[in-house]
Amino acid sequence: MSRQESNGRATRARQVAEREASRLARPDKPPVGSVVHSKRGSRLSTPFGSLQSPDTSGATQEEWCGPFSVARQMIAAREEARRLREEQQAAIDPDNKASHPLDYLHEQALLEKKRKENPSMNWVGDNNSKDDSASANYYVKRRSRVSKMRTGSGGKSCVPSLFHLCVDYIAKNFEHVETLGAVGHPVRRALCERLVELGEMNGAAFDVLAEKGVDTIELIDCAQVSEDQFCDALKICLPAGLKAIFLKHCGRCFGNQAAKILIDTKDIQLFALSLSGAYILKDSCAADLISATARTLSSID
Repeated sequence: MSRQESNGRATRARQVAEREASRLARPDKPPVGSVVHSKRGSRLSTPFGSLQSPDTSGATQEEWCGPFSVARQMIAAREEARRLREEQQAAIDPDNKASHPLDYLHEQALLEKKRKENPSMNWVGDNNSKDDSASANYYVKRRSRVSKMRTGSGGKSCVPSLFHLCVDYIAKNFEHVETLGAVGHPVRRALCERLVELGEMNGAAFDVLAEKGVDTIELIDCAQVSEDQFCDALKICLPAGLKAIFLKHCGRCFGNQAAKILIDTKDIQLFALSLSGAYILKDSCAADLISATARTLSSID
């Protein structure tokens, strides 16, 4: 190798070093402690080094402008902001011990875990005291009333009474019932409600409920009763002393023909009349019905 070639390589190496010097330069962090086998101490050459002035008594620290250094600065700034925020919050409300928004959820999770481990924590006494806010809330009271009405017997017991057991048994076997005899109106109404719940309120059930001798015909659903069938029942029950008629969803069974039977009946004793959903009844026929029963009628709806 000639002398000129070696000088050319040295020149090119020097040029490369000068060009890349600014990018490869890394300030070393001052040694924290000295190593036994080195008089100069341990030296670090990393991208997150720091530059410090020789006088460390009162000089400010200048961080290296690398990605790790910037991340450290952001973390330090966040911690400092958190510390200042906690100090301000403690000064405003000294009794507030919550330090994180998720503390409440954490406490609830721990409480749920304790309840699973200790089932006795879920036991609630009958005379358990309630806070004043819950007892004074209108919506809480209404929900409590609804729950008691649904459970029955004031919410104390879910066991049905003997009366409801008998009504349920008769309603489920109502196709075998030919007559109810001297059964009063409350029992017939309870049977009608149970038949509607079971979907068994049909024409055959109506013939048994509205038999001769009843003083009140009360049906909560007349959708399965025809007009001819209802008119036949009126012709039988009115002379026998029918005094009250309460019908719901009676658009099919109570029309002009049924009203004409009430109008033409002599010495009618009807004192209460309630019709709901009588959409085929004409206004003129309804006016004639009221005029014909005005002498005895005391309640109309």
